[in-house]
Amino acid sequence: MGEGNNTTAVKKLKNEYFIYVEKGFLTDKAQAAATTDYNGGVKGLRIAKDAIVNVNSGILNEKNTLVLSHLHKAFKPLNQLRMMEDAAVVYRISRAPERRVFYIDVGNLPKIKAEQYLRDMMVKHKNRLVYDAGTGEVRDDRRHMSMTDDFWLPRREGGRGTEITTLPGGQNLGEMEDILYFQKRLFKSLNVPLSRMETDNGFSLGRASEITRDEIKFSKFIRRLRARFSILFDKLLERQLILKGIITPEDWAEIQNKIRYDFMEDNHFEELKQSEILNNRIQTLRDMDEYVGQYYSKIWVWKNVLQMTEDEIEDMIQEIDAEGSNRADQEEQY
Repeated sequence: MGEGNNTTAVKKLKNEYFIYVEKGFLTDKAQAAATTDYNGGVKGLRIAKDAIVNVNSGILNEKNTLVLSHLHKAFKPLNQLRMMEDAAVVYRISRAPERRVFYIDVGNLPKIKAEQYLRDMMVKHKNRLVYDAGTGEVRDDRRHMSMTDDFWLPRREGGRGTEITTLPGGQNLGEMEDILYFQKRLFKSLNVPLSRMETDNGFSLGRASEITRDEIKFSKFIRRLRARFSILFDKLLERQLILKGIITPEDWAEIQNKIRYDFMEDNHFEELKQSEILNNRIQTLRDMDEYVGQYYSKIWVWKNVLQMTEDEIEDMIQEIDAEGSNRADQEEQY
């Protein structure tokens, strides 16, 4: 390289693609081992870069280094709910049965003989007969649950002698407030209104002013999701049209801002809201009817009461004139 030659080496990129493996997300070392065979070739499925389109949720972590899902905040309450349910099942199984407590008088026997005598009494009085619902037989089952066994306790000389008492079961087995609390936390993290998750609440169509705050937040969340999916649809359409040779990338830059998506409204809230807004405007217009032409002009009423733009006002005037002329022609015919 000469002194006046200020050139740099250019690294040529032969091919760029994504590799798909069935094991999912892996570390760098595991990824290299899973996608490379013994000969140094690619073992996964090659996917061209232009064939993949993705749009993230727009939610980032605190360091803005990882894109999170909308379900990310539901992981913790879901795991907590599972642990509470498992704990409730274990507690009910272990505390539900009423177990007996046998106090066996062993007198002045040595420790080894006292333990042997206690085991003999346990074997003598223990009943392990189990009814098999599948075959209808009563059989001796040695695989009993240790958590439901009776208690056998030795009692030395000078005590009250042999005694059998009953250990009552749990008294608060029907309380589920802690599980319901974590269940509501899980439903709340899913951004879905709680009223839709509870089976006791029926669906009712009321006034828009009676819609709960959760329904409003849910409708806004749906709009945000639709906006993100619109970006995905744009990218898919762009790749399809360009790869098919229908348009060029320059043509797409011109028509991209002209594409609109019409999503279906899946609830009655929008219709109720628009209907009530229109009714309120008509009521205000009815109250101001005697002041129009004296204190307020029609143009001012159209703009401030009916919230119409100048184009809408112009179109409305033309439609009113057209309807008036058509009505006059019909009256002349009759």
